[in-house]
Amino acid sequence: MDGLPLFPEPDYSKYRDFSPTELFELFFDEELFEFIVQQSKLYCAYKNWPDISVTKEEIKVFFGILIVSGYNPMPSKASFWSSSPDLRNEAVCNAMRRDRFDRIMRCLHFNDNTKLDVEDKYTKLRPLIQHLQKRSMDHFIPTQAISHDEAMVKYFGKHGCKQSIRNKPIRFGYKVWCQNTVSGYLVAFEPYQGKSHKGNIELQAKFGKPAATVLELIDEYSTEKRNLSYSFYFDNYFTTIPLLIELKERG
Repeated sequence: MDGLPLFPEPDYSKYRDFSPTELFELFFDEELFEFIVQQSKLYCAYKNWPDISVTKEEIKVFFGILIVSGYNPMPSKASFWSSSPDLRNEAVCNAMRRDRFDRIMRCLHFNDNTKLDVEDKYTKLRPLIQHLQKRSMDHFIPTQAISHDEAMVKYFGKHGCKQSIRNKPIRFGYKVWCQNTVSGYLVAFEPYQGKSHKGNIELQAKFGKPAATVLELIDEYSTEKRNLSYSFYFDNYFTTIPLLIELKERG
């Protein structure tokens, strides 16, 4: 690394006293919840359903129930409202009625159905993805060592983007290209859309498809964070000579 400028010492003091809820709200903020409310109402109009009249506060409670269902799995979502004492969750029951939860789930939307990009398999989630990508970069405190690899989001249902990878802790789900710090902070990410997705054709032609994902994520860095002398770590799946030359030229 001789000749490269010294990397600034990371300063996390801004976030040191944040509670878990405050950290969560840095990403799932008021702007996002307001957007979800608008898109869900728009979807009801699109389907010619009665206006759901959902509020930001209800959407927050709804997301809270989803988080609870992630670490306290039940045979079904309805089990949280069960009359059986070994299933019923009083916190969930007191927060929202089951029928209201089901109605919000039915109407929940993140993009205008009349403006969907047919080339993007994640088009219905794209505004949510872009929001979280931006917030990840906004709150990224630059550290020198960055890893680039794939991650799996567990999913057993049917979807064109679902992947199956042998000998992995999570064998079925959505594959996501990720760049992370040593502590595990997600700096940049992009869901994989399968071999049929064109992606950045220019980068793929020059560096190869796997290697292109490294540069595509780096290009998402904000200007002030892109021009630092990072050390990127990735395995042989992503490694090509043209990529190494390009990274060296970028410093």
